[in-house]
Amino acid sequence: MMSQTNGITTAIINNNNNKININENDTNCENDLEVLQNLQTLVPEIKQNFILISQQFTQFINYTKNFNKLSSTIQLMQLQQEQLEKELEQLKKDQVDINKQLEINADNRIYLDVGGQLFTTTIRTLTQQINSPFFKVLITEKWNKTNSIDNPIFIDRDGRLFDHILKYLRTGELIIEDKIVRKELLIEAKYYKLQNLEDDLNLMIKKEESFINMNPFSSTSQSPPCSPGPMINRSRSSPYSPIQTPNNIVRTSPFNQSLPLKSKPHPAQTASSWRSCVSSENRLNYFPGSVLLTPEYEEKLIEFMGNDIPIAPQDQTWQLIYRASEHGYDAADFHRCCESYAPTVSIIQTDFGNIFGGFTSIPWSSATIRADQADPTAFLFTLKNTFNIPPTKFPVAKEYQQCAISHNPTCGPNFGSPKNEGSDLCLRNRFNDKTNCIFFPKSYIDTTNQGGLIFAKKYFACKEVEIYTLTNNN
Repeated sequence: MMSQTNGITTAIINNNNNKININENDTNCENDLEVLQNLQTLVPEIKQNFILISQQFTQFINYTKNFNKLSSTIQLMQLQQEQLEKELEQLKKDQVDINKQLEINADNRIYLDVGGQLFTTTIRTLTQQINSPFFKVLITEKWNKTNSIDNPIFIDRDGRLFDHILKYLRTGELIIEDKIVRKELLIEAKYYKLQNLEDDLNLMIKKEESFINMNPFSSTSQSPPCSPGPMINRSRSSPYSPIQTPNNIVRTSPFNQSLPLKSKPHPAQTASSWRSCVSSENRLNYFPGSVLLTPEYEEKLIEFMGNDIPIAPQDQTWQLIYRASEHGYDAADFHRCCESYAPTVSIIQTDFGNIFGGFTSIPWSSATIRADQADPTAFLFTLKNTFNIPPTKFPVAKEYQQCAISHNPTCGPNFGSPKNEGSDLCLRNRFNDKTNCIFFPKSYIDTTNQGGLIFAKKYFACKEVEIYTLTNNN
């Protein structure tokens, strides 16, 4: 019984143990399930963190690549810097050598062809401006001992403007009254890298703009007190149109005709007003009112005329009868103002600054067809030219005296036309267009051996034209 009891008891105990184990297993399963559930809730976050870590790792790889590239770039830049430093050092040595060579050759002449115009100067003149490398480079690369008047260095720029630049380099002074020329010259100063000239031009332009803003006469409808007056009427009904006279009648005075009331006087009668606008050093004696002639040029013209035109100052005066900028640049304007006057001097200024012209004792006319005229006293002349040749007279050749001048209604002053081979000098209908022509020498004798270039290019434009005639003061 005991044993049974014990057996029963023992059985009972064993069963209880089994129950306890089962209960423990259930509890463990529940805990594991809870842990698993908790882990499942963490999976998205773990996945997101993994993606983030992966992205960061990719960024790190990219940073590493970029760093390697940057490192390579830095190394390359260091090599380039070293190379540049070597080149700079070599350039400094070369510059020293160039400066030595320029100094050695500073007084040598250099011949330039700028836009078809020839210039002669010295290397020193072109290279004396500080911080102006253009001419140093030009001379270093192109100048040599073979450079001559026949083998000039060509620069494809405006020769008319280069004339102003060369004057500035020679004197350091800038005297330019034309506003358009100043602005054109500013462009050239930038091209030639002339900083000083550029600064001076900018200063002049600013001062002019300030003056215009402050000056009550700056309006286009008004003229300042010292001006020669507003533009003259250029129509055929101009008060300056002379009374029609036969072509064979010579008018000896521009004052022998009555002018309408309230009309503007002819420039010949207002020369004194122009004279007051000309600087004292350029005030004229023989040709009052001219804006082209200096006293030296005037004396040369009188010298050229010699005994052909004896002048008694107390009885005769050269009078201005035509100015292109006032009367007009058409051939019709020239004929309206100048027909039948004799003798006449035609003074021409080109668009690039040369001054030249011609003299004839034969009155001009506008024949319906071209007609050559004989004049043994006619001559051409140069006063200012690109060759720096002094004022020179070019007489008409004896064998061509019969065609010394030519009358044509579509032309202005027309000198020489042998056998229709082209005029020595002819101003065609629009004087300020590049249609005027030079085929010199034809009828006239070239004493300089420079040909037509002593005057201008074969075809050229006029900036100004003045015509004077000799009149009796009485």
